[in-house]
Formats: sequence, structure tokens, C-alpha cells
Amino acid sequence: MDVFLSYSWKDRQIAKRLYDDLKNSGVKIWRDQIDGDPVADFKNEFLHKIDECQYFILLDSPNYRSIHKSKSEHWCLEEVKRCLDNQKNKEYPKIIVCLLEKDGKWRKQFPYDDFKSAFEKVNALKFIQLYYSEYDNSGIYDLALNKISALLGTSYQDWHSIPTMRDLEDELNAENNKNHELGNTLLDDATENIIVKGYEIIHSKIEKHYPNINESFEVWLKDCHHSGTKLFFPEWTYAVWLINQPGYDKEKAYHYFDILTTEYPDDPRGFRGKGGVLKDKADDFYNKNDYAMSTYYYEKSLESLLEAERLLLLPEKQHQRKICMFGVLYNIGTLLHIIRYYHQAWDYWEKALALMQEEGRFYDDLVENIFILRISNLHHDADAILQWLQELQKMYILEPVIYKCMGMCYKILNKVNDAVLSFEKAYSLQPDMDNLNYLTQARKSINN
Repeated sequence: MDVFLSYSWKDRQIAKRLYDDLKNSGVKIWRDQIDGDPVADFKNEFLHKIDECQYFILLDSPNYRSIHKSKSEHWCLEEVKRCLDNQKNKEYPKIIVCLLEKDGKWRKQFPYDDFKSAFEKVNALKFIQLYYSEYDNSGIYDLALNKISALLGTSYQDWHSIPTMRDLEDELNAENNKNHELGNTLLDDATENIIVKGYEIIHSKIEKHYPNINESFEVWLKDCHHSGTKLFFPEWTYAVWLINQPGYDKEKAYHYFDILTTEYPDDPRGFRGKGGVLKDKADDFYNKNDYAMSTYYYEKSLESLLEAERLLLLPEKQHQRKICMFGVLYNIGTLLHIIRYYHQAWDYWEKALALMQEEGRFYDDLVENIFILRISNLHHDADAILQWLQELQKMYILEPVIYKCMGMCYKILNKVNDAVLSFEKAYSLQPDMDNLNYLTQARKSINN
């Protein structure tokens, strides 16, 4: 066990989200509510886990430091003290502090000497920002996960096929704050609980591969509408789930995205989803050789995605993470390429590439598409393209598509031995038929 996750029970939603994301990224992480032994002595168990761990992630917040009168012991303080004692004696675990609220007075106030001696040391450590207001407009969570994963020696793998519970809670809180400011009736706890629990049930059914998820979504949507609260989240989540299903119902997905773009014309997420569905419809017509209809839907898709981009570029209208902007830029570039506006496609893919590198992520389709566009353009020589790939390789040393493209460049430059080495590296990282064919052909060239 490498990582111990320390948090307050009141912060359990963000703790669960962080736990799931790190576990999916290959991190060995322990969290009491998931990995704890139900029949074990709780205190001895978690102290033993802290003794074993190499990293101690501390989700710091006023909840983490508060004293609960109902408990004789302060579990969070116990965990911090044990961690610091281990550091003193054996120089590990390493502490990763994540702030769930903005740095302020709550980090400077210590009710008892025990708190002061422990948390003054925590305050002296560099922290990672994990807080944001309302919806995560600037991708703070994703950037934080990239930083944490890098410290743990892995890469953050964003895996959510549908929006998370944290997204729903963010919107509910924002809606209640808005109603409070306007003097409107607030959503009562019982109704809010019905909305949240309904989504928890759907999420559990999806994770356990239950049938008839469509029916569960439609019942939940009726409950949300009956609450009288106007929320973006329900239709959006259902539509996003739909488009992630194989052979999905495009008409139904389009219906919900169309509702969202009509009712929320300032939110780019609806336009992004609508553009994606229209592109899929265009692809269907293209595969049937109906080029007139495919061109029509490609152009309608482009209109929707350009509107999403326009909204995302308005500072006061950024309703989605930066990952949304990446998807919009990449898809606009793809559509422009399909309808043969190659220079414009180039511009959008370059913007998407810059955003990819800024966030430390990697998208092999984007890199391969830019490579193909560059290599087919007479104004770009193979040496310059190879230099670009080598610069990318320094940042993304384990991405097979980079080595495959480098191998192609070496072939064009008649550097066959270098091509073989690049294709061998690509195949070792991703042993599929495509990379094997490139490697086989390169080896034949040497033999000939």
C-alpha cells in the first residue's frame, strides 16, 4: 500500500472522487470507508496503514481541523501526528497537502497545543489547490490531479464517462445561492436528497452493469423536474451517458442537447454535445455514400462547435473545464479537415496541441493527425517534423504514437536503422498489428 488518504467525513464526496481517480490511474491508495476491515480495531488499523504508507495525502479544510463534541478523539489530528512522528523517525511518508478551501484564518487558528504543534508543520508545507467556486470553470481539479499523479510517479487518467456527483452538488449549491440572493424559495433538504440519491443509484447501477439504465435515467429526470428546480445537470448527464453507449440513440441524445442549447444558450456544454451528435449523424450518412446529407450535418456540427468555442472564450461564460475547450478545438479542426479546409484545420489543431501541452495531457489522435497533415504539406520538410516529434518525445517519453511517427520520418529521410529503432520502441510500448507491420516493413528495407 503506497498512499494513505486522510480526510474529514464531512469532505467525503471530494475524498471519494479523488480516491476513484487515483485508483483508476494505477495508484495503490487506502481509504477507510472503502478499504478498511469492518471487523478490525479502527484506530489500530488506520495507524498501522499510516506506518506502511509512502505518501500521505491530507485533504485540509476547516472540517479537517474542527473539533466534534460527539467524539472523544480527533481522528484527523491522530493521523497527522502519526504521520509526522514517522517522518521524524524514518523520513517517510511524504505529505501531499491539498486545500479544499482557500488559504485563510482557518489555517492559523489552533484550539489546543496539540493542534498548534501538528498543523503549524502542515502549514509550512507547499500545498496543491483543490478548491473552486461553483462549477470548476478553469480545470482546477484536473490540474491538481495531474500534479498529485506526477508526485506519485504516475499519469492521471481521466475516466469518467458521465459527470460526477461533485458536479451535481456544485450546481445544487450554486442554484441555492442564486435563489438566496434573489429572495426565492430554497430547495429543501428532502428534495435535494431525492435528487442526489437518485443519481447515486444510477451511478451504482452503471458501475455494476445493470440493465435498463435508460429507464432509471428517465425516472430520475421526472423527479428532478417535479422538484421545481431548474438544473442543467440532469439532461446533460443523460445525454452524455447516451453518447458513450455503443450504437447509441442519436435522436434521443440530440433531443436532450437541443433542449439544453435552447434553455441554456450561454452554456457551451450543450453546444459541444450537440455538435458531437451532429458529427456522428454526418459520419453515418457518409458511410452510406450519401454525401449531400453528410456535408449538411458536418456543417451543422461545425456551427454548433463554433458557438461552443465562442462561449468558452468569454471570461464570464466559462462553464466547463479546460478539457471542454480542448475537445471543442480538436473537433472543430477535425470537421474543417473533413470538409477540406486544411489551413483552418491546422490552426485549430495547433491550438489544441498547445492546450494539451499546457495541461500535461496526451492525445494520440491529435498528434497523429497533425503529423499526417504536416507530412503531406510540401511546405514542411521531414527534418523539421522530426525535430518537432523529438521535442514532444522529451515531454511524453512513453507514448507509442510519437515513436511510430518518428519512424515514418526516418524512413522518408532514408535513415532506415533509426526507423527500425523507433518502430521497435513503438511496438514495445504498444504491441499491436499496426506497429508490428511498420516494424516488419522497416526490417525488410534493411535486408534488401
